[in-house]
Amino acid sequence: MEQDVDSASHAVANKARCLHERIKPLLEMSAAAKSSYAFKNRLKTAGDITAKVHAKRNHPDPKQRKSAYAPSDVTDASGFRIVCLFNREIPTALEQVVDLIAALKAKGDPTFGNRPIVEVIYFSSRSRTEPLSIFPDVKRVIDEKDLQSVFKTPEVAEGERASSYSSVHVIVEGWIEENQGARPFTARSEIQIRSVFEEAWGEINHRLKYAPEKRQRALGGAAIAERSEDRHLDALKSLTDGCAQYADLIDIALAERRESQARRTPQSVESTDQLRAPFRQCAEDVRVEIDHAYDVEKAAEDLRPDDPKKGERFLTAGTLFSEAITALERSDLPRDPAERTRLVRLLREEVGYCYMFSRNRELVSAAEDIFVDVLRDDPNNAIILVRLAQIKRDSDELEQARELIEKALAAMPPGAAGRHERLAWLAQRDLAFICWRLVDRQRQRPDAIALLERAAVVSEAAVEAAPTENHRLNAGLNLLYYYGDLVERVNSVEKRSSIKERARRLLTEIAPKVDLTTWPTSRLDTIVYAERTFGRTENARLIAAVVKERIESVMRLDASAGAAERLDAFQRLPREDQRMLLYAQDVLAGT
Repeated sequence: MEQDVDSASHAVANKARCLHERIKPLLEMSAAAKSSYAFKNRLKTAGDITAKVHAKRNHPDPKQRKSAYAPSDVTDASGFRIVCLFNREIPTALEQVVDLIAALKAKGDPTFGNRPIVEVIYFSSRSRTEPLSIFPDVKRVIDEKDLQSVFKTPEVAEGERASSYSSVHVIVEGWIEENQGARPFTARSEIQIRSVFEEAWGEINHRLKYAPEKRQRALGGAAIAERSEDRHLDALKSLTDGCAQYADLIDIALAERRESQARRTPQSVESTDQLRAPFRQCAEDVRVEIDHAYDVEKAAEDLRPDDPKKGERFLTAGTLFSEAITALERSDLPRDPAERTRLVRLLREEVGYCYMFSRNRELVSAAEDIFVDVLRDDPNNAIILVRLAQIKRDSDELEQARELIEKALAAMPPGAAGRHERLAWLAQRDLAFICWRLVDRQRQRPDAIALLERAAVVSEAAVEAAPTENHRLNAGLNLLYYYGDLVERVNSVEKRSSIKERARRLLTEIAPKVDLTTWPTSRLDTIVYAERTFGRTENARLIAAVVKERIESVMRLDASAGAAERLDAFQRLPREDQRMLLYAQDVLAGT
């Protein structure tokens, strides 16, 4: 029997090693690992596996003893660990791991099959109902990724002590094809996602408690009696949990001044004819593939922003562009190798653009890698500089985004005519917002006035260069906000007068277009701010009343609601709605 366990353990260890070597580089380069505090990996030896089997079979607690436990039941012979700085980042890391597997499948990577995620296990020493519990966000990921059937949350039986362990485990199964024609086989790996505080406590607990107990059980010895040191470890766990929650509170407070990921509208900066023109010199079969990819991309752009199929369509378009690249590389046309290389680069740019809007975090990271690679060969590619800046902005790397867009604007020809016209408008609009946002986040930064002045200048250019009336309106509304923040800071009477005059001219243009019925609340809030700062107080109060009524209708309170009910309903509002409601109330109160 002992020999059977040893033999089976060697087989499991060998399979785990093969899978580990296959997926380690994939995980190391993933968005989850790159955005984490630390990424670790380890392999169990055959001896480790044998010891774990005996420890399970000899557990002193009959309820936890597993007499039939076998080496094939060991899921963590191959193990990886993603360590997050904050508990709040764990659901995002989980989503990134799931997206990685989906992205690999979309790219045709054979490592994972149709059902690669065997289990997702949520462990926590904290109550799921606590305000800072990550369980709702973990469950959201599970629901959105359709993983309900593999999701497990170990329950504590009555009278039993709750585990002090906190982590999310993802058990994956992959295919490995051995050399020399051997039959492929499957193996499993365990990906653990935890916070840095849990990692520190876990390492201490493993050395001082878990490892000695496991060795004792593996040898068939009596259970180690509870020691006073164990209570100290429990106390340490309570302290680290407190530290983790306190760190989350600090992060939440800072997040209130950070922009959430932008829900930008994807839009090509060139017309369909401009995009397809360079590929007319390709072979007919290649052109057919490229045209099909552009058709799917255009259809994805035309879907409503809230359409659940939008990301899927962009993913399909990205896959089609990748297949077109393969077809072009195999083709004899165009005959000039340098021209064929240029066309391949253009298609890779389209792959990156589609990945940006695939709603797959891993593919967004892949898009960033594509853009960085393109810029190595073409450092002044204005389109790619702007696209990369948008990714940086969405990931809250505003300083890098600002540098990239400034470089893009500098690379465009004077006047930005022709193919750069729409791109120039997009870059100006985004740069203005980034400059304003940098100040909004750090109100006391010494270059605040210079940044706001830059925001106003490029936003004025965006208003004038807007390709449509709606684009002009959106850029104008943003500019009114920038004028408001800037006029509060400048000391020069002459500058203040100039800003107010420009703001009043713009408000005079926009005011007749205000529609209290169809305009979204955020637009009306901007008009309230502009009218209060540069226009007529009575107009500000009129529109503020509409803003207040709209948001309070969402709160669903009747006249008999008490203060506690109103406060609870207010706290359940999105942060932006909270801000707009408070501002509207302030305007109506005349303060």
